[in-house]
Amino acid sequence: MKGTSTLKNSEFSGSITKGYGLITNSYVESAEEVLDNQIYKCKVTSNIEEGAGLGYEILRTTVDLCEFIGDITVEGDGLFRRAGLSTISECEVEGIIHGSGICGVIVDGDTLIQDCEVRGSFIGPETNNYLRVVQTAGLVGMVGIETYIDGENCIQRCKVFGDVEYGAGLAKNLGGTMRRCLFIGEIINTQARYNPSSSGLLGLVNDTGKLHESGFFGTIIDETEDPDTLLVGAVKEAVGEIKNVLVRGQIKSPKGKVSGLFGMVYMLDNFENAYFEGTLEGNETFGAVQRIDGPPNQTTDSIYYSADAEDLYAMKKTIEELKEETTFPTWDFEKTWIILASQNDNLPILRWMVGQEGPPKPRPQRVQRTSAQVLSGSTDKSGLS
Repeated sequence: MKGTSTLKNSEFSGSITKGYGLITNSYVESAEEVLDNQIYKCKVTSNIEEGAGLGYEILRTTVDLCEFIGDITVEGDGLFRRAGLSTISECEVEGIIHGSGICGVIVDGDTLIQDCEVRGSFIGPETNNYLRVVQTAGLVGMVGIETYIDGENCIQRCKVFGDVEYGAGLAKNLGGTMRRCLFIGEIINTQARYNPSSSGLLGLVNDTGKLHESGFFGTIIDETEDPDTLLVGAVKEAVGEIKNVLVRGQIKSPKGKVSGLFGMVYMLDNFENAYFEGTLEGNETFGAVQRIDGPPNQTTDSIYYSADAEDLYAMKKTIEELKEETTFPTWDFEKTWIILASQNDNLPILRWMVGQEGPPKPRPQRVQRTSAQVLSGSTDKSGLS
């Protein structure tokens, strides 16, 4: 697709060795930053060795109500490898993908991914050459560090149900604002390599990134027995702003390090209203924050955890204390949080999550579907529904 084009109600079913289900590129040779192209209500059911479910790259394109069902067996991403100056809305992905669920890289600002749902397994690269790491995550591999300024929205109201092997539940690197996103499932660190780590939500929130009103429910486990491994419930490295985040589940690395919420934190002043509840098992355990890399002697009064661990920065509480609004004097229980006997085991939950699909419980089993099941239209979602 070049110029101003529209692709509607198209379908493809079949196998692809190297390529894409619908298009290669969708872009406009123009300096005007407007949305000129449209991909609407298209569906691809395919097994792809290398490529992406819909296309390689989109620029200045709106993508609505599209779907990819299938497996990407060597390397690729659920919808696109690259996206810029585009909007992707209400799309669905389901499959076993060696890459990220929606997009590999967001390359230009003013790109927005919203109201999408992803189900499946997302698997990192097998190479041990860390310089060639494919960014693997449930939604987006990487949002360019200099792509967004002033906290522009880049991902909102998206959900991932499934498991990620060697990566992050939602995105590896975040440069814009992510809000109201949810991961339910399992993160598995499968590789002993340079700087081994896995995280429930994000790998890095850089100085232009913001994470708001998002949550993780599930398990994070290490299969490598590498003592340098670091597993964290929310964000491995946090420089930007993080507000209103919850993590519940089990984090386990018998010979490595585990932290309920964060790995390296630069400024605690950038963090507000977060908690971890669950089980931490590791050679070294940290209730919420592994370490501070910014000015010394920082403190916070709005980060909490309930686990058998100690922490220099966050406040330890019992489960019963976490069920009381009075434990959280700085939190907004009128607009952002709520405590309900029928939701989240009577622990605080973000208001937008009330009534969402899927119980907030760990999901120990992985999705396993054969190629024959994909092409026959099987909708078995064992471990996800």
